[in-house]
Amino acid sequence: MEAFLLTAIPLFSAGYISKKRTEERLAAYFSGLVISSLLFVVRFFVFFCEQPHSASFLKNFVGLYLFHTLLPVVLCSALYFFFARFFKKGAAQEKAEQFFSLMLGFYTIFLPYNVFGENKLFSAFDLFALPILFISLFFALRTLLKNASAITLALAFLLSAFPSLCETIAYYSPFMGCVLSAVFVLLTVALLFVPFSKLGAKKQIAQ
Repeated sequence: MEAFLLTAIPLFSAGYISKKRTEERLAAYFSGLVISSLLFVVRFFVFFCEQPHSASFLKNFVGLYLFHTLLPVVLCSALYFFFARFFKKGAAQEKAEQFFSLMLGFYTIFLPYNVFGENKLFSAFDLFALPILFISLFFALRTLLKNASAITLALAFLLSAFPSLCETIAYYSPFMGCVLSAVFVLLTVALLFVPFSKLGAKKQIAQ
């Protein structure tokens, strides 16, 4: 049962990278793995502890969003792009691709560790929906970051909270968590068909 949780992201990453294998994608993916591995060692040997679920919905949601999504994504990206200075002059689309591979690498270890470290009993949401949910999130962020603007960045910020919302709801009803995850996946697929590039092309023609 745990096999899907452990293999979903790495298998997807292998397919994604092999489809268009570049040094940038490989470097970003393995950088994410390294950063996540270092974090795993620190958390496990220094301050490992199980996090009990609170009775407060809001407290659970805020905690999950901060420590499972916002801080890991921001800090991992900042660390990677700080040291990968040769990428700093790249286009927004190139950085979005690197960000996508970086997050896949990071969550390959980070996500299973969170599930195994914070749950004694695993639901279908933990084992199946959660990996798909984060893959979908990073697909959505990749699409939005490729077309960086105030609107797309605001939308990216809102979408980043959705996995934590689904995970919080799954504490009370794993079935509802799975249903909302499916809705989010459909929204992510729909987002791929939004003509951001055409809108950008029209602006360039107008100029």
